[in-house]
Amino acid sequence: MPKTISAGLEAHLAQESTTLCTIWRITRTDGQEFFFTDHDRDLEFPPSSGMIYESAVGYNRTAVANAVGLSVDNLDVQGFFQSGAITEDELRAGLFDYAEVRVSEVNWSNLSQGAMKLRRGRFGEVTYADSGLFQTELRGLTQAFSQTVGELFQSECRADVGDTKCKIAIHPTLLTRNLTVPVATEKDQRFRVPTLGRVPLDIVNGGFEDGNLTGWTTNSGAPAVVASSNGLVPKWGGFFLTASTGASWEIEQIIDMTADLNLTTVDAGGYLFDVWTFRANSDNVTLDSGRVLVKFLDSMDMPISNAYDSGAQTITPQDTWVSRGANSVAVPALTRKIKVTLIATYNAGAICEAAFDEVRGVFRLVAEATGWEVYQDRMYVCTTAGITDPDMTPAFDITPGAETQDGNAVFTTEQAWKRAATVGSVTNRRQFTITVTETRAIDDWFNYGAVTWETGDNTGLSMEVKDYVDAGNVVHLFLTMPYDIQVGDKLTIYPGCSKMIYGEDGTTLEVNGCVSKFDNIFNYRGEPYVPGQDEYLNTPDAR
Repeated sequence: MPKTISAGLEAHLAQESTTLCTIWRITRTDGQEFFFTDHDRDLEFPPSSGMIYESAVGYNRTAVANAVGLSVDNLDVQGFFQSGAITEDELRAGLFDYAEVRVSEVNWSNLSQGAMKLRRGRFGEVTYADSGLFQTELRGLTQAFSQTVGELFQSECRADVGDTKCKIAIHPTLLTRNLTVPVATEKDQRFRVPTLGRVPLDIVNGGFEDGNLTGWTTNSGAPAVVASSNGLVPKWGGFFLTASTGASWEIEQIIDMTADLNLTTVDAGGYLFDVWTFRANSDNVTLDSGRVLVKFLDSMDMPISNAYDSGAQTITPQDTWVSRGANSVAVPALTRKIKVTLIATYNAGAICEAAFDEVRGVFRLVAEATGWEVYQDRMYVCTTAGITDPDMTPAFDITPGAETQDGNAVFTTEQAWKRAATVGSVTNRRQFTITVTETRAIDDWFNYGAVTWETGDNTGLSMEVKDYVDAGNVVHLFLTMPYDIQVGDKLTIYPGCSKMIYGEDGTTLEVNGCVSKFDNIFNYRGEPYVPGQDEYLNTPDAR
């Protein structure tokens, strides 16, 4: 098939003398792009596009040839990258392995003529010598068709732990807001939630699910906890707060947080506060209004400042719940208590129509941890279907087996497979010890799993675990990390699977196998009961 080029470029190619150069556009697997040309100056192509192809001399390539059919079109490239954008460390770390490459030819004296596309493919593995010379193979688009697609029968499992066939939730999905969640039926239906440093507002009967005003003090009027009122039903659960008479009312609750918060951190300004509730009017024609007022108090119950004040509001349309609250409010020094006041102001009608439901809050550390550490080695499985809260993540109970309600969905806590760890000592780039909390761990527990570095020179890189010794938490990797490992580097580590059901004796369950470790026999992708080759060749009564 002839290449499609502009008439201007075609005319230029027909001349005896041309002004051609090649341009390379490289897109790494992490999305970063790089632009190069073998011309003696930088080029902007297309003109006025802002994409500058940097002049990079010192590379050689084999001829670009196109073959008919499905034969693989490859070419080899070697040379020096004279670019500050690409460093030796990045090449050695493998960041350019399998990057997508588009090679074109342009007329550098008239870039408006467009480009002639020469090759599009991907790098193979990039090698880098100490002399500064790099070499790689540029693989054509048909390279993918040369790969084996089918599966072979074998006694060992063909899945990798945590992949879409294994379904073990090594990397649980982040639980989001206003998400419809069914009851989990598969091993991969697990969620992660940031919990480290989060302290719930210990409010009593905040959703009025006691069916009364337990925990609240009535300052005036006749508020009532009901299951429905004039067509309005609860936002969550079975009850909400409104009134039974045509009069204004006010209730409050003071929550002492001194036992739950680190008071030194409070006084140093180290906490943020999120607070939410839901408001509605069962009849907005009456123009009855409701107000949510939340205050920070000191140890003597004296107000310091407002955490949130909604002001008096009538909610429209009627029978519609809307959220009211604030996120990331700085907790002032000397805060020891929180005062929540709900106020309804009557205007007209048979009863005061202002309604409230689900008063909740949570304290968060300003310097909240990042990486896997913030999930505290836990994941959560939905045991009651529902919709997560649209506004605020509740403080999940991290005790294994505990239940947490998020919106009207209920989640049960499980130990995650992935663990947060810190390097304790270093032998070399392949062997080191870690500080890790994993009560299930035995020798070889993390074998064939992987570590991913969250801090240090190897940040973002991963490597498989060859061997793990429980005594001393010694980790031995399959391959050497490209950069030095330092004491204190943070990482995540997860266990691998031997991919076997039975051990060497053929009858005892493999300790680190699919059944014993992961209880995942329904997703086992091997055929341990298929006879081997010796059995096929065996002849009955052979002499």
